[in-house]
Amino acid sequence: MTKSEQADSAVRLGLSRSVGEQGPGFVCLWLNDVKPERVFEYLEKVEKHVLPLYQKHGVRLLGCWRGGFGVKSNQVIFLIDYGDLETYNALYSDPEYVKMDAEMEFMGMRANLGWLLNPVDFSPIK
Repeated sequence: MTKSEQADSAVRLGLSRSVGEQGPGFVCLWLNDVKPERVFEYLEKVEKHVLPLYQKHGVRLLGCWRGGFGVKSNQVIFLIDYGDLETYNALYSDPEYVKMDAEMEFMGMRANLGWLLNPVDFSPIK
């Protein structure tokens, strides 16, 4: 499912929150299978180029992990709070992001899967 299709699904399911609501609202879990020889390059590019764009758009990185026991070490997992659908769309349509994504060759480095998360009642993160 593309990022646009995920966003459309979120709207249909009523999962995005309006700006100003408390806590995470539009949270995605991304699993990236990075080419093993490019893991450190990928992480460096994320830190130096992607995170500043997250900050610009008010996107919160809740966590980032590399694969450990039982997971391939070339997998990079992100938990990202976009806040709302508008922020999600603004980030990925920002000309600076589009240019950076193409120049960084992220598509040549990794394949990714993403899931929009909807917390259950007893989840400590909502």
